[in-house]
Amino acid sequence: MVELIETTQDAIASYPYDDLEEGFGLVSYYLSKYTDSTGDTYSMGKELNYSSTITIGRNIPAGGGTDTFTFYSGSFSRPRVVKGEVRINFDLSADSVNATNTIIQIKIYHYDGSTSTQIGSTWTSETYSGEGQPGVIPINAIIDTGTKKFRAGDQIKMELIIDADSYFEYLIGIDPQNRDSGNLDFTQFIVRVPFNLVN
Repeated sequence: MVELIETTQDAIASYPYDDLEEGFGLVSYYLSKYTDSTGDTYSMGKELNYSSTITIGRNIPAGGGTDTFTFYSGSFSRPRVVKGEVRINFDLSADSVNATNTIIQIKIYHYDGSTSTQIGSTWTSETYSGEGQPGVIPINAIIDTGTKKFRAGDQIKMELIIDADSYFEYLIGIDPQNRDSGNLDFTQFIVRVPFNLVN
């Protein structure tokens, strides 16, 4: 698939009939991490690159805590319109849970290089609670973004928030190549973004 733009001619050349019939097309973005001498960068890209780490996560201590990971797409070279439901799939490995009120949240933003504007509501998982080893939990999240125009140079920003009120041991895959982590067999984190295909 080629990069999406707003013109109907390019959309016709790039999308299957079902997408054209519905008036939108889903583009899959894969979360990953880049690490260099300046630190870590979390990105959303269409390429199936090797992430510098297969998973993200840690042992949140007994006192609880909140982790926030922020991912950015590349800057759009041309304007486009996001319209409809963003669909998100990933696996959560929760190997030991003592927290009584742990949730995962996801937020999607329009980002113009300086200002972030949330589009759609915040997706919130079920509450994970109780002792034991729940193992791998598949996450299927949907966020209705409504309609939002993106100019050339704008980006999509996504926040992934893990909020635990006490000890919580977790891992989340962010490897576009879907390498086995030992804890997780499925390590891709896929964000499917709907773009409007009609003017």
